[in-house]
Amino acid sequence: FDDPEDFVDNVSDDELMPEIMKQKPRESDGVDSVIVVDGVPVVGTDRVEKLKNVIRKTFGKFGKLVNEHYPMDDEGKTKGYIFLEFSSPENAEQAVLAMNNYKLDKTHTF
Repeated sequence: FDDPEDFVDNVSDDELMPEIMKQKPRESDGVDSVIVVDGVPVVGTDRVEKLKNVIRKTFGKFGKLVNEHYPMDDEGKTKGYIFLEFSSPENAEQAVLAMNNYKLDKTHTF
């Protein structure tokens, strides 16, 4: 999708997303609460839900997970890393400290 060259975007953020703008979000919101977990098992679509449940159980003990992202390749397999957002930077830091070099199984270490 491309806008025509003479297109002028005259819709304000307040008009486009009034509820979000009432919260006065900042670009830095959430950055300190997001962690990247590497060494996650690469699984197909048939096992993604099981993987998500294991991740939620393993990382949920450090605080509330408010967002999870599991990048997928063109074949629908996970890529071996994920992004987790906690409800607070403190929870994210606890998870990083506790889970660094954590052995999930014989072949996967975070």
